[in-house]
Amino acid sequence: VEMFGPPMAILLAADQGSRKLSASTLSNAYKHVIGIPDRLKDPNALFPAISTWSLERSGCPSWFETPGIEPARIGPCGSYYETVQNHAVYSEADVLLVMDVLFKEIGILGLFSDFPATVTTYANCVLTS
Repeated sequence: VEMFGPPMAILLAADQGSRKLSASTLSNAYKHVIGIPDRLKDPNALFPAISTWSLERSGCPSWFETPGIEPARIGPCGSYYETVQNHAVYSEADVLLVMDVLFKEIGILGLFSDFPATVTTYANCVLTS
């Protein structure tokens, strides 16, 4: 197995009582059980690697709102964000926080997105600096 590709919701968790995103217990278990190298410690490790999907895939229904925060229709929601929606992800800007956790904390190698400009900009401006 050269690449492991779980859905994004499995890899992310929201810390209880805060807006902080983090790697889920399950993502850490996958890395341990499958033997996925820690790319943050060993950037030259090639396989197996983690890729995930799908950033910016699901829109929000117009009736869905986050009480006391803001209308969720302007932010990411749906099954792709089910583990963090209304806990740590409220607006489109939070997609950048999601990518930060995925790339820097979990160490994914690839990310599928229906709108690749966000991922490309993040990779070119944040990951290469």
